[in-house]
Amino acid sequence: MDIIAPAGSPHQPPQPGKFVDPDVTAKGEQRASVPLVRLESLWLNTGSLCNIACRNCYIESTPTNDRLEYLTAAEAAAFLDEAQGLGTREIGFTGGEPFLNPDMLAMLEDALRRGFQTIVLTNAMRPMQRKGITAGLLDLRARYGDRLALRVSLDHHTQAMHEEERGAKTWAPTLDGIDWLVAQGFPTAIAGRTCWGESEADARIG
Repeated sequence: MDIIAPAGSPHQPPQPGKFVDPDVTAKGEQRASVPLVRLESLWLNTGSLCNIACRNCYIESTPTNDRLEYLTAAEAAAFLDEAQGLGTREIGFTGGEPFLNPDMLAMLEDALRRGFQTIVLTNAMRPMQRKGITAGLLDLRARYGDRLALRVSLDHHTQAMHEEERGAKTWAPTLDGIDWLVAQGFPTAIAGRTCWGESEADARIG
């Protein structure tokens, strides 16, 4: 169905030719642009599947949401090729839960081998704690040291608030994963939330 707005209405549809050419306006003028000189960080989404279903997940990741297919090592390599030509310093991997992706270790090794600082956002739960994954992570740490870092989502420093967001029985497995990472010497950051009205100082102390 076509909707025609009254003359002079602010809701008139765009005129033919508008926003068609990325370089030239409908009037034939050159569009303003900002050149890409350097790409400091490149983030790769590994897929939308996750082992848990967090209440406020930005892409509604769940154990059944596979709308965003797994990124493959070959696809990631093409993006890493581009990043090398753009002076990129850091490669980040997010999801979903990245360690559910069967190519995760291969993508990490590819990024590290190319000299990038590399970070993985994870919930540090069972997908990361599987024997094959932990062995692979230890191997990468032995070869590439502190260039591989992990950022673990721990929404609050209390079990009740963390599980309000992440679901029941998510607290203890996450702490187990954090303990393992720290014990093995991985650079590990904790990502919390600030939606409970406490001060930043109290959150950091917690």
